[in-house]
Amino acid sequence: GVTSAALLLEALKLMQAKVEVYLPDRSKEGYGLNKEAIDQLLQQNFKLLITVDTGVRNKNEVDYAQSKGLDTIITDHHVLPVKAELPNSPLIDPADKEDNYPWPFLAGVGVAFKLLSALLLRSKLTVKQQNLILEKSLDLVALGTVADMVSVLGENRLLIKSGLEVINKNKRLGLKELIKTVKIRENQVIQAWNIGWQLSPRLNA
Repeated sequence: GVTSAALLLEALKLMQAKVEVYLPDRSKEGYGLNKEAIDQLLQQNFKLLITVDTGVRNKNEVDYAQSKGLDTIITDHHVLPVKAELPNSPLIDPADKEDNYPWPFLAGVGVAFKLLSALLLRSKLTVKQQNLILEKSLDLVALGTVADMVSVLGENRLLIKSGLEVINKNKRLGLKELIKTVKIRENQVIQAWNIGWQLSPRLNA
């Protein structure tokens, strides 16, 4: 969820959106949406809530948000509940069998990347600008996909491979500092196992 939020925050700001991130405290707020967080967003006059890596099982919370005038879009990758319990909002989840998405095992950050891809296609940016934004976000996609411990086959394998190429260009300051923290040598090639065993545990902590 952290990489998904960072990806959309960065990209939407590049697209001139007024956007902020709310990261829930797992120990105090648990998993998924909660009404207290929604109330905080309403107090700050937000008009749209986009979830990342969560929300598909939060029908009551989504109903509450929408009843208060907060539009909601759910992006998630978890298995869907029965249809009657689905949130009444736009839902992007490759695990939805009715959508027939060819690779239903994307991580949450993979779904966020797909949302970004669709937004860029509908933007007024040039193809070159669109591709630069997508490429810039691939390091986060690889980091989040490995960290989420989803299948590394199919589309995930391609996203991880492409993202590792970006990571090894070593441009993102936050990743540079995280790599230093785990004492990976400066000239060492970062591989998927480095993410799984060295980088992502520190994000999860």
